[in-house]
Formats: sequence, structure tokens, C-alpha cells
Amino acid sequence: MALPPRLVGEPVTVDRELRELLEPFRPDPAGLVEIRKTLTAARTTRGGASSPWLAAVTPWRPGAGPVLGRTLAALDFRAALSVGLAPYRIGPGLRHHLAGRSGLLAMLAVPGPSLTHSVFGGPQPPDQFAVHAHPLLADAVGRYTDRAF
Repeated sequence: MALPPRLVGEPVTVDRELRELLEPFRPDPAGLVEIRKTLTAARTTRGGASSPWLAAVTPWRPGAGPVLGRTLAALDFRAALSVGLAPYRIGPGLRHHLAGRSGLLAMLAVPGPSLTHSVFGGPQPPDQFAVHAHPLLADAVGRYTDRAF
């Protein structure tokens, strides 16, 4: 297999060397850090929601990887970054839940009926959290159909 032009590699054929490369040092258990996507939550500004709280998983912004790499490179001690992906089968319950949450955010992302249900109250403005979170959840509904990691 050919490596991209900016990478250099050489085969490892001795089991002992392979073990050393895959486990270059034993970190102090107190020094382990787990990095996950951000879960963002906010109180809704609109009536009609089934809960006063809205939540969404916020994806990493473009450029977050290089920032993380520079941060690791600047440490004054040895550090390793390991990415673990575990397959997870998406069942009908989770698909139904995500679709329901997406529908709620879609409803809250547009102007809503007057709280007083009269011509004097005027429509409720869209919930700004729902405006930003709905596309994220709608994307998840489209992607999480069989398996996720």
C-alpha cells in the first residue's frame, strides 16, 4: 500500500518491535483525558415544546483537528492520541427518537402561534437554538439508519 507523499514509513517485521511501537509508554492513569463531541443544551424560548430543555450534539468545527495537534505537540511531556471507534447498531427505537426530536426542533425553528391564540398576541418568534440545532439533528436522522460509530 502506498503512503501519501508527505508520509514516510517502513515495515515492522519483529513482534517485539511492533508491541513497543503500539505501546510506546504507559501513561499515568490520572493523566488520561477523553475528548468527545460537545453536547449543547439550552432552555427553549418558545411555548409548545414537550420539555423546557433542548439539546444537540455539536460537531467539531472545521480546523479543530489542527488545533488539537498543535496543542499536543506543544506539551512538555510525552503524549499519545488514540481514536477508538466502536460500531453500534441503530435500532428502530433510536431512529424513532431522533426523528421525533428533529420534528420538534423543526416546529420550534419557525414562527409559532400566538401564546394567547388571539390576533392581539402576535406569533412567537423562532427559537434560535432550534434554528441552529435542527439541521444537525436532521442530518443525524439521515445518517443513523443502520450502524454508527
